[in-house]
Amino acid sequence: MEVVFFRGPDKKSLTMELTKRPFPQIPWEPSELAMTVRARYNEGLAALEEVFLGVREAESSWRSAPKQWKAKEVLAHLIRTERHWLEDMDDSIGGFPHPSDDWAGNCTLNVRATVAAY
Repeated sequence: MEVVFFRGPDKKSLTMELTKRPFPQIPWEPSELAMTVRARYNEGLAALEEVFLGVREAESSWRSAPKQWKAKEVLAHLIRTERHWLEDMDDSIGGFPHPSDDWAGNCTLNVRATVAAY
């Protein structure tokens, strides 16, 4: 499939091959689901810890480009995202599902406030 897009004023195109996304096996038993989720969570947390291993305070506050996030801001985004997921699950289980995505987790002010708090 040909995809056409713009980078600034330049019109570009490329060819993409679309494939099926694999559907994960989801356990039906709550205890098995909890163990599966915990294992995946632990894998992600270990990978994240490895990425930040040895990163000093000064390095975590460095911005590689004017509009790029600092390492601290990436972590703040992950904190806010996880909290949103938990709140959303709690609301859904409690019978109060959100009719739309009303989350502003990538809002620069929210991310910076989280960095300041932690």
